[in-house]
Amino acid sequence: KAVVERKETNFQVFGKAIGIAALLAQEAPKFSKRAAHWLLPALVEKLGDVKLKTAAGEALLTLSEAVTPQFVLAQLYEAVAKHKAPKVLEATLLAAGAIAADFGVKLIKPKPLLDFAKGMLEVANPAVKKAAIEVLVGLRRQLGGDIRKMLSDVKPALLATIDEAFAKVEDEAPDSAAPKRQVKGAEEGEELGGGGAEGQVVSLAGPVAAHLKMLGDTNWKERQAAIIALDETISKAKPLGCAGPYMEGACGELWAALKARLKDTNKNLATQVLQLLAKLAAAVGPPVDRYSKFVMPNMLALISDGKKSVRDAVLLCLSAWAREVQADTIL
Repeated sequence: KAVVERKETNFQVFGKAIGIAALLAQEAPKFSKRAAHWLLPALVEKLGDVKLKTAAGEALLTLSEAVTPQFVLAQLYEAVAKHKAPKVLEATLLAAGAIAADFGVKLIKPKPLLDFAKGMLEVANPAVKKAAIEVLVGLRRQLGGDIRKMLSDVKPALLATIDEAFAKVEDEAPDSAAPKRQVKGAEEGEELGGGGAEGQVVSLAGPVAAHLKMLGDTNWKERQAAIIALDETISKAKPLGCAGPYMEGACGELWAALKARLKDTNKNLATQVLQLLAKLAAAVGPPVDRYSKFVMPNMLALISDGKKSVRDAVLLCLSAWAREVQADTIL
């Protein structure tokens, strides 16, 4: 601590101090977050030092084992905000990416890391942009294609570059292998202050209500715009990395409104509603069963529609609901 506080300039001395701190974090039965807190800003600064960046990076991984990777990442985001040097920004991005890769997204919160990388895309330095894209690719490997939806606000030129990088790994299934590192004292697979995507259920009653009036408009273009808006609302609400239900089924008049739209004279809109209902079934999970009485009769009525595209959409929608509800609900 004395070495850090007096801003030691001799890299050999500072390197020894980093090594001692890392050893304590590794060997001590309990290493406090308070100790990690005062050390982390100094490590971030030294990530930009060619002679110390390797030691600093390894120390960050060791600290992550001691005090959880999410705690270390949160401190990194805060500490790097005080720096403008491209070397520090680049190295911090790479260090954050290494933490996510070694511990896996179930032990971190992916959204703040994604936002951190997106923010660094705004830095003019090409090396920083490249490092930010590397972090995004790492997240893409672990989370799959859903991450792309979170990048719609990135500048088109940058987004094209990101898409090229994503294309190189698009055939890779989301990484489900056991993480390389674990938090000390944690059982394998235990989530400590991390992902939290599973089990978080959000209420969309407010955002959904904003589109329900337009869903009943006499102009088909307005009705279509409402369906698209509802689809986007539900998609964007999905927590990054979530593979299960995430949405409350109680959404005011949504189910009644969708029931009416299943009888829309514009069969293209009815097909879009069926696709939306399939997405809703996965988003709500088993509790969607209680809303089947609103939509199931009209959904089943479309199975005999004259248009093959409508019949196919019904079958896909029923398959999605069958994964969530009791068989007798459909039968």
